[in-house]
This record gives sequence, structure tokens and C-alpha cells, in this order.
Amino acid sequence: MKLLDLLTDKTRWNQHYWALNANRAMVGPSDPGAVCWCLSGAMQLCYPLASDYWRNYNRLVDVIKEKYPERHNCQIGENIVVAFNDDYRTTYEDVVAVVRESGL
Repeated sequence: MKLLDLLTDKTRWNQHYWALNANRAMVGPSDPGAVCWCLSGAMQLCYPLASDYWRNYNRLVDVIKEKYPERHNCQIGENIVVAFNDDYRTTYEDVVAVVRESGL
């Protein structure tokens, strides 16, 4: 599954939680009841193999650093994807743009 097959619209994306169920309770990204994901949670679901996850993570990082350099160091350490996703300026449209440009 590709990321945009999962994050099909604004209601299927969230900030601050890997995944939420219909009651807005936090669940794991692969939980059958999950209905929305952050970018990192969506990555975990779509790329469960570590080698696939990290290769594609690095593709996202390259795009984020280029397009949104001001959004990847928001006191979340080195996890640039999480920092970008959870930044107050990041919108669903920004996430889609990064995913599209990274080819994921």
C-alpha cells in the first residue's frame, strides 16, 4: 500500500499520534480499528519491513529538508518526519505534497 492510498483525505491524517480510532483514542498504526494516521504512523503501516521503512523515510526527509527547512527541528530531536508532521504550520496538503514529491 502506498501512503496516499492510506491518507486519502484530511480526515485520515492526524498530528501527534501514530494512529487514532473512530473514538479518537490512540491505537497502534496497524490496529484494525485505526482510521487516521500521522505521517510516521502511516509509514509504519505501509512499510512494515525495517529496510523499506528507513529507505522511504530517508526519501521523505530529503523532501522535507528541501521544501520545509523551518519545520524539521521542532524540539523532537532527530525525527524529522515527526517534527514536520506535528509542526503547527503543517497541513494535510503539505503532507500530501511531501509524499507526492518523494514518490511514495
